Amino acid sequence: MSSKLDIINQGLLLLGESVITDYDTPVGIIADTLYKTTRDSLLASHRWRFAVKKVALVAASGSPVNEWQYHYTLPSDYVLLIRTYPNSNYEVFEDKLLSNLSTASIDYVFDPGEKKYPTYFIKALTHALASDMALSVTHDKAMADLQHKLADRWLARAKHADSQGRPQRVIQRRPFIDVRK
Repeated sequence: MSSKLDIINQGLLLLGESVITDYDTPVGIIADTLYKTTRDSLLASHRWRFAVKKVALVAASGSPVNEWQYHYTLPSDYVLLIRTYPNSNYEVFEDKLLSNLSTASIDYVFDPGEKKYPTYFIKALTHALASDMALSVTHDKAMADLQHKLADRWLARAKHADSQGRPQRVIQRRPFIDVRK
């Protein structure tokens, strides 16, 4: 299990820096400032199986504007919408889901917290954070470029590992093949 400080320290070690015990140093301030946006952008970059929830939405007060009949308040831990149940058209505005569904449930990505991150996600997050911190901490463009390449590589590996948590779906419709018949 990792903590925020563990992940930050791993990122600093990748840059050849010393570990920190608090965020009161210049390097600690940089790391602490970049951590949340780096983590949230990584969570929003993929439909991570370890970070998916299913929930029935609660109707919001008032009535929506324009073409939508209903609107629902999104959960406070919402990061990325995967799909609605039943499947329908929708739009997300601010913290609301607008739809023509009288009741709606969703699958969405949320942040389960550092203690629940699998090792492949921690590795990708560590490299993404090192990439984001590299120029500010080391002032070395070559190091920043290297860290960016490594972050991309570890993100691809993490996505691959995460995709193993669900069987592949069979293609149901084949309109291009059916046309030939």
